[in-house]
Amino acid sequence: MKKTAIALAIALGAMSGTASAATINQLTAANPVFQLEDDSVESINVDLDSDDNLDLNDTLRGVAEFPFLKNLITNTTIDLGGGTNSHLSAVFEAEVIDKDPAASGVAGRFDYSFGANAGFGTEIGYTGAVIAFYEAAADDVALFDCGTPGPTGTCEPTVKNGNLILVLGFAGDEDEFWNSTNTPENTLLPRTATTGDNLGNFNFGLSVLYSTIGQYGDTSLISLTAPTRFDGLGNDRTQWTGSGTVLGTLDPTGNIQTTQYSATDDTDLVASRIPEPATLGLLGLGLVGLAGLRRRKSI
Repeated sequence: MKKTAIALAIALGAMSGTASAATINQLTAANPVFQLEDDSVESINVDLDSDDNLDLNDTLRGVAEFPFLKNLITNTTIDLGGGTNSHLSAVFEAEVIDKDPAASGVAGRFDYSFGANAGFGTEIGYTGAVIAFYEAAADDVALFDCGTPGPTGTCEPTVKNGNLILVLGFAGDEDEFWNSTNTPENTLLPRTATTGDNLGNFNFGLSVLYSTIGQYGDTSLISLTAPTRFDGLGNDRTQWTGSGTVLGTLDPTGNIQTTQYSATDDTDLVASRIPEPATLGLLGLGLVGLAGLRRRKSI
């Protein structure tokens, strides 16, 4: 095979997805502008004080699975874990740092702002950590049978059996945020809500604290609903953005959750990976090879 054809084959291989087993690193490299979808299978626990209300210094802690990765350029969806590709799950914890009556005016609903919990940062090993992502070969996390939330529960140790590949959190970017709007103060409400009931919306923009799956540019436009954004500070962009809806908490069989996990939600995360220099070099070689082949064909 000629050198130009070899270079072209390598470049095209680096650019395309793979039909065989692929790691999260390979998939994000081949689909650099992407969205992670959690498919409504995230369980949330509220670390409560005695009044069962979500107050200042309380935390949201939970686990999430991400069965799909969508290429936002081609609008194609890739299965994570359902076939032979790696499985992606996460543990998160965020602490309430501000609480105001909901702008919607609905009684019993509040707008919240969240920050990093120091204890979670120590646990994960990165100050400012909010979400820690783990990669595993098998889908062995049973979200609706998680038991007690926290490191000694059922789900979290299983998630952490995987390899830590990404940590998102607060690194000092003026545009970082995590807020929820029109959210019930009474944390028992989601346990008795009908599946799919909208119990509030949330948005966040976070920085990368640790990554084995590439570098990410400060390119994701932050949410228009973030109350302190577009204030003339920063560039109104973060490395990762996410949004979702807090839903009712009935499990897939229609039963009310009886564990301490008190709600579910549907979340999408968006990021833009910076292409690796080696990938750009291979692409350049491939383009040169194409040009050479075309010139020879036209002679």
